[in-house]
Amino acid sequence: MCQRDDMSVSAVADHYVETARHGHSVLGRVARHGVVWFAKWLDESHRDLAESRLRLRKEYQILMRLNHPGVVRASGLEEHPETGLALMMELAEGEMLGDFLSHATRAERSAAAVRLLEAAAYIHSKGVCHLDLKPENVMVSAKGGDVSVKIIDFGMSDCAGEAMFKSVGGNRRYGSPEQFASGYRCDPRADVWSLGMLVGQMRPGLTLRLVARKALVADPGRRPADAGVMLGMLRRMKRKMGMATGAVALSLFVALLMFSPRHRHGEITEMASTVVTLPAVTSLSSPDPVAETRDVPGLGVSFRPEAAPIGYSGLEAEHDAIVKGLLAELKLAADSMAILAADESLPRNIRSRGIGVCVEGMNSRISSAFDSLRARCPDDYLSRQKPGWATVFDPALSAHQKRVEGILRDFSNRADSI
Repeated sequence: MCQRDDMSVSAVADHYVETARHGHSVLGRVARHGVVWFAKWLDESHRDLAESRLRLRKEYQILMRLNHPGVVRASGLEEHPETGLALMMELAEGEMLGDFLSHATRAERSAAAVRLLEAAAYIHSKGVCHLDLKPENVMVSAKGGDVSVKIIDFGMSDCAGEAMFKSVGGNRRYGSPEQFASGYRCDPRADVWSLGMLVGQMRPGLTLRLVARKALVADPGRRPADAGVMLGMLRRMKRKMGMATGAVALSLFVALLMFSPRHRHGEITEMASTVVTLPAVTSLSSPDPVAETRDVPGLGVSFRPEAAPIGYSGLEAEHDAIVKGLLAELKLAADSMAILAADESLPRNIRSRGIGVCVEGMNSRISSAFDSLRARCPDDYLSRQKPGWATVFDPALSAHQKRVEGILRDFSNRADSI
């Protein structure tokens, strides 16, 4: 690649080809020694204005601070008889973000969003704010499943070490609300807002969409401090989602075991080995840790054996202990079901079937937990309890029931993006 010269006089043989104009800037290409470079120079009305030349020099000086695969690389600043002062940069391959999104798959969109955050995090780590992040300034290339992103056009960028031209503009659609207020000084949180807008528009996976929502907070003080913080949030969410995905698989698997006791032990073991591999977990058991339990062969689920009748006060205490244990178990299952319902990367019919199996499994778990208790309760004691006592409609489980109803209602009303 060409050597980075601060100032050089080009040979007159070099020919600059104009490709577009943006404000008072002219964009084009120039071929030199068999390499095509991207060039930016000033139009005829601003070519000799000191302020415009200083702005172009500031952009070059900021770019010289940066060296990252996701950031366009500057090669030099030169005077040319045809263009005047011209900023030379590498030619970014690919297409603009908006064009890329028109045909990209969800996996490609998600990969591009992560690459964008990584590039912006590097820029912020060098004390630079781009301040004009928009689809036209993000180039994306997808080759053989490998997605790369390159941020271009640092004409509005700023940093603490530059004293010139602190007035800030940008794109009204993607710029942060505070960015256009008088007296504003550059802050990475303005880029964070723009990144939230871009990532949301890219329609990536669930964790990226959640991070984007946190970036779109009107109060800058409540946003992530910079793109590096957004990346950290993304990694933590992915770890939690990974754990939750395991919980979803566990819930569905346990629900299947509860709901389909006809499976022989060998069939269940074979199915588990081919469907999902989970870390070791404690098997579901009776909520009373003192009572003796026994394992049901083939299910890996512990149940309380039959016991002699106990006093009414003991029955109530046992009911409360069962409810306490059930609420803890059902919270995990409901969390898993909510994540499954919101995961737009899965087809809606698959999620619907999974949710149905999960609900059946939870109801079966509740019934089995109360079976032994109800079998030992005298009829006169049961008749004095509230309707639904010690069943799936137990009033003590009303919070769980309302949450499940809310998840089902939200899933029915959700208009999933394609």
